[in-house]
Amino acid sequence: MLVNYKNEFLSNDDNLITVIQNTIGKPLSKLTISDLASINKTGDQDLMTENDNRGVYIFRDTLTKNPFYVGKCSARVFVERIPMHFDLRPTGWFNQYLKYLANYLEEQIKNQIPSDGAMRHALDYALKHHELVLIKFDVKEYKHINDLESKLRIHLNPILNSKKKNKT
Repeated sequence: MLVNYKNEFLSNDDNLITVIQNTIGKPLSKLTISDLASINKTGDQDLMTENDNRGVYIFRDTLTKNPFYVGKCSARVFVERIPMHFDLRPTGWFNQYLKYLANYLEEQIKNQIPSDGAMRHALDYALKHHELVLIKFDVKEYKHINDLESKLRIHLNPILNSKKKNKT
């Protein structure tokens, strides 16, 4: 589920896409807080390996590996940002993935406010059919988070995102 960011990813698109495609995603139905907080088990003891996990994340189809949504955690860490996407309130502020998925499944306009039922349907669908891939950045590389998100939106062409202009 985790890819550690390497500087050459910004200059070698083919390598990056291959790494992402070969990364085993974590099904959303099995995702835990410790997955997002990078708590690793060593024997019977939990060890916090990092407490500042930031980077880029991809929600994709579990079977086809087609990307549905690419997002970034630059101001927040994964454990804060990713759960916000699953806020069922149609007027929620940070739940774009779920809102866009609700409208996609209902064949509505992307920016339309979905119904409560559409949001519940989208959550159920995501839990059954989507997985998460995280691209974690070292603290020294945070300046590249925005660039990588833009690059991935262009090259992966996720179904629910609009393309961002590449700044590199």
